[in-house]
Amino acid sequence: MVAGYPNLFLIVGPNTALGHNSIIYMIEAQVRYVLAALKHTKRRGAVGLVPSAQAQAGYNEWIQKRMKRLVWVRGGCSSYYLSSNGKNTTLWPDRAAAFRRLLGNFDARSFQFVSKHTFGQNSSSSKNFIEKAV
Repeated sequence: MVAGYPNLFLIVGPNTALGHNSIIYMIEAQVRYVLAALKHTKRRGAVGLVPSAQAQAGYNEWIQKRMKRLVWVRGGCSSYYLSSNGKNTTLWPDRAAAFRRLLGNFDARSFQFVSKHTFGQNSSSSKNFIEKAV
């Protein structure tokens, strides 16, 4: 998800690819997380959710800190895993099981929930999407 963009769920987004396991395992974990998020959103009576900018920044800092210990960013090598400034935004920096554990429980504290009135005229389509998904 991306701060500022309600209900934008990215499957196989930044730092979710693997260099050592099946991407299907990662996709399954992400889909379970999305469904848990949508169920929580519906229970709250909201029509959307968006991560806070603070939560997003903290998560990205955590990812990059873990990345520093890995061969993919050490030694001055270049690869398609790295951006032009040397930042790895492609690979997950841990075991696939750690990713699944991380996404195993939806934590609402990192999100802001969007009411029907916030969406304005487009709220019905988002609400229908959430109701169909859960």
